Amino acid sequence: MKNFILQLIFTVIVVSMSYFLTLNVIQKNKIKYYKHKEEREHVSQEENELYPCSEDGYFPSNESCADFYYCSNNKAYKRSCDDGKLWKGPQDECADPDIVNCEISVDTTISDEKDNGAIIYLTFDDGPNDGTLYVLDVLASHGIHGTFFVVGRHLNQSARSLNAKELLVRTAKEGHTIGDHSFNHMVHNKNNKVKKPSNDWYVYVDPEEDIKWFGRKNMKIVEDTLREGGCTEETEKAMKTMQNFKRLPHTSIWRLGDIKIDTYSTKPEQSSRNAIVMADMLHKQGANVVGWNLPWPMSKEGRYKFNADKLFSLLMDKLKETKQIVILSHDKIHRPVLPGERDEAGELYKLITKAKKHGFRFSTLDRFLSDRQKIRH
Repeated sequence: MKNFILQLIFTVIVVSMSYFLTLNVIQKNKIKYYKHKEEREHVSQEENELYPCSEDGYFPSNESCADFYYCSNNKAYKRSCDDGKLWKGPQDECADPDIVNCEISVDTTISDEKDNGAIIYLTFDDGPNDGTLYVLDVLASHGIHGTFFVVGRHLNQSARSLNAKELLVRTAKEGHTIGDHSFNHMVHNKNNKVKKPSNDWYVYVDPEEDIKWFGRKNMKIVEDTLREGGCTEETEKAMKTMQNFKRLPHTSIWRLGDIKIDTYSTKPEQSSRNAIVMADMLHKQGANVVGWNLPWPMSKEGRYKFNADKLFSLLMDKLKETKQIVILSHDKIHRPVLPGERDEAGELYKLITKAKKHGFRFSTLDRFLSDRQKIRH
C-alpha cells in the first residue's frame, strides 16, 4: 500500500512537470510568433515607405534594376532577381540584362558616400591592345588601380605591338597589377574543332602541353619589354604577380587560399575538365588561379552587352552575398568609338563614379586574401 501511494505521488509530479513544461514551450512560441509578426509588420512598413502601393501587383525599384516590389493589400514587399538577372517590368519577370531597359542613372540614385565595407576588383583581360590606353586614362582620372591579365603575343615585333609595349610600360609604372593570361590565349588549339559545322573548339586539349603557354613563356616577353622601358622595381613586381596570379582564358576557375571553384564553361565538357586539371597543376606549382564573380560581358562586336547602370544593379545584388566583387572586363572593349557607338570608356568611368558614391573601395587581386582578413575582422 505504501509503495502504491509513493508511485502515485511520483506519477502526479511527473505529469505536472510535463504540463508546465508544455505550457512554457507554448508561451515561448507565442512570444516568438508575435515578435516575428511585429518585425515583419515593421519591415513591411519600412518597405511600404520606400514604395507606396497604389494597387496590387509587381513594380520596379527606384534604387536597383535587380530589385522589385510586390504589392498586396497596400503593403510593399521587396524582392530580388536571381543572380545575374534584372527586373523586366513590362513582362513582370526577371531577365538577362542585355534585354532589360534599366533607366536608373548615376545622378538619380541616393548615396551616402560612406564606406560600405565592400571592395571591387576591376580586372581587364587580353591586353595590351588598342583599348588599354582608355582604360588607363579612366583609372588614372579616378586614382585607382586595376588588375591586367596580359597576353604576351601582343608584344611581338610588329608595328602594332610597339604601341602595346608602351602601354604595358605605362601600366606597370602607374602601379597596376599584372597577371598571367597565357602567351597566346590558347589559340594553338584552335584547329581542334569539335565537329563541323560547329564553331566550338577544344580550348584546352592537353594540360601537360597547354600549361607551357603560361609562366616563363608569357613572362619573358613582359620582362624584356618592361626592362627596355626603363622599369626596374616595376619589373620585379610584375614578375612576382605574374608568377603568383594566373587567369585561364574563357573560364572562371579559382584556386586561391581556401577558395576552390570549378567552372564548366568551355565546350565540349572534356575541354573544361582539361582546364580544371591544368588549374590544379598550376596551383601545385605555387600559383594562384583567379576567376571572377561578376562579368561585364562582351558582345560579338567587342563592346559591352549592357551599360554601367545595369552592371551597377547587378553589383548591388552581388553585394548581398559577398563583400569582395571581382569584375571581369576586357581592354579592347574601350577602344575608340565609331559613329553611333556608345562610349564604353565613359561607361567604365560612370561605373566607378557610381560605386564610389555608394561607398565601395577598389583594390587589386594580389591583395584579395589580405583584404578578406581585414573584412572578417
